[in-house]
Amino acid sequence: MIDHAQYLDDLVDQANANDPTMDGWGMYFYCDVGAACGGGQGGFYWFANKAELLEMAKYVSWIFPPFQGDNDLELLEENHELIQRVISDEITLEDARIKLNEALAGLIQVSWWGRVPELLDGDGEELKVIRSYYWSQFAEEVEDEDNFTPIPPDHQVEFLKFVKEFV
Repeated sequence: MIDHAQYLDDLVDQANANDPTMDGWGMYFYCDVGAACGGGQGGFYWFANKAELLEMAKYVSWIFPPFQGDNDLELLEENHELIQRVISDEITLEDARIKLNEALAGLIQVSWWGRVPELLDGDGEELKVIRSYYWSQFAEEVEDEDNFTPIPPDHQVEFLKFVKEFV
């Protein structure tokens, strides 16, 4: 029998050790409980390929164990079934993210998952917010604090360093 908690620890350690690359994949999620309980904490995780991202996605309901409820094994099984539907092309990655967030409301929310280049110029609100945080470092140089401007090639290396440390 698999020790799910240890397996997840290993997946998290590997994803944290990885750096974002232009041919890689990433995931950003946060704890969806009240701020007094540590809610809002989150971060990026990085993967060499889609298969690694999907493997981690199967276990996302266990990322913050103190917030698991009595139905933690049931949620884990539902995650596995949902991700299997992505693997077999029954649903898209984005549809799976939406369904996962519905199932995990009050525990975990996945803001984004996909190819790293999507972070540079994607239209999603979450992606724009991340770029805005990056550009805010240059607020004296940039007139608009809510700058959602795509990341140009001359900023890509610095931007990837920024998202590696983003919390």
